[in-house]
Amino acid sequence: MTRALRAELRKLRTLRITLGLLGIALGYVLLNVIAVLALQGAEGSPADVTTPEGLDLTLGLGSSAYLFSFVIGVLASTGEYRHGTIVATFLAEPRRAIVIAAKVLASVIAGLVYGVVSVALTFAVALPWLGFLDHAPLEASRIVAVGAGTIAAIALFAGLGAALGALVRSQVIALVAGLSWLLIGESLLLAFLPEVGKWLPSGALGAVTATSEDVLPAWAGGLLLVAYTAVLAAAAVGVTDRRDIG
Repeated sequence: MTRALRAELRKLRTLRITLGLLGIALGYVLLNVIAVLALQGAEGSPADVTTPEGLDLTLGLGSSAYLFSFVIGVLASTGEYRHGTIVATFLAEPRRAIVIAAKVLASVIAGLVYGVVSVALTFAVALPWLGFLDHAPLEASRIVAVGAGTIAAIALFAGLGAALGALVRSQVIALVAGLSWLLIGESLLLAFLPEVGKWLPSGALGAVTATSEDVLPAWAGGLLLVAYTAVLAAAAVGVTDRRDIG
C-alpha cells in the first residue's frame, strides 16, 4: 500500500494540471473573498459580517476550492484510463483494491494541500480587511474551527472525486456527472425536498466548514463525506475486479 501511495503521489506531483488547478482555485477563492468583503453594507450582500453566521461564512470562503479539489480527484483516477497507462499500473500492483485506495488517499493528500493554501489565502485577505469593518466578535477558537473544517472538507471532496472517477473510468462522464450534480442537481433536489439537504454532499460541506445553518454536527458531516467516498470506492473495486482493463 505504501509503495502504491508513493507512486500515486508522484504522479499527482508531476502533473502540470495539479498546480494549474490550484492556481485557478486560488484565483476563484480570492475573487469570492474580495466580492463578499467589498459588498459589506450594500443591499443584497451575500454575507453580513456583523452577524456570527455571516462572519463564519466569510472566513469559510476558502471552501469554494472544493470543486477544484473534486476535479483533481477525478483526474487522478481517470487520467490513466484515458491515456492507457492503467494497464502498467495494475501489472505493477495486481491488487486493484490497493490501487484504488492509493488513488483516493493520494487525492485526499493533494486536497489537504489545496485546503491549506486556500484557507491561508482567505485569512490573509479577510482578517486584515475585517479590521476596517464592524463585525461580530472574532474568537481565535472560531477561526481555528472554520479553518480546520474548510481544509478537511476540501480534502474529503478530493477523495470523493477520486472514488467517483475510479467507478466511472470515463474522465468526461465523471467530470460532467459529478459537477452537474454538485452545481445543479442538488439545488433542484432541494427545491422539492429541502429536508434532505443535510444528507447531501453540499450539506456535509456546510457542516464540516460550520458555514451553514440546519446541518449536521461538523464531525457527522465529515463522516458523511467519508461514507460517500467509501461507498463509491467499494463499488469501484467491485466493478474493476470484474471487468477487463485495456
